[in-house]
Amino acid sequence: MVEKFIGTWLYNHELADNNEEVFLQNLDMSGDLRQKLIESKPRIIFSVSGDYFTSRMETGDGQILNENKFKLGQECDITLPGGRKAKGMYSITDGKLCAELKAEDLNVTTKYSSEVNGDKMTTKFEIPETGMTTIYNYTKMQ
Repeated sequence: MVEKFIGTWLYNHELADNNEEVFLQNLDMSGDLRQKLIESKPRIIFSVSGDYFTSRMETGDGQILNENKFKLGQECDITLPGGRKAKGMYSITDGKLCAELKAEDLNVTTKYSSEVNGDKMTTKFEIPETGMTTIYNYTKMQ
């Protein structure tokens, strides 16, 4: 089931949700990092080794924003873009890669889900405490 996520995914700004900057502000992300994420063409790279899934986010110029290794169904430590630490658990639910992440220094929970349809991946982030939602669209790189 995780095989469809494996690969490199390029963020598609043309299909971006227009509340991205406000959403990132709600995560207490610095202005410099928000600009870098919004203006660059970030990539997400998913890979699997044994039972462990790795997710790495890079800017368009290859700067690593975060890299996390986790086992589906087990609590794990996560580093968010910008270096903030969180705890969470990833699972596959209805064919989607899902997680609920709790930042250690904020009273904020982020719900995450990614769904793949062919060479397109849609990722949705929600912050229930604020009612904020943003959607990122990616195209699989060949």
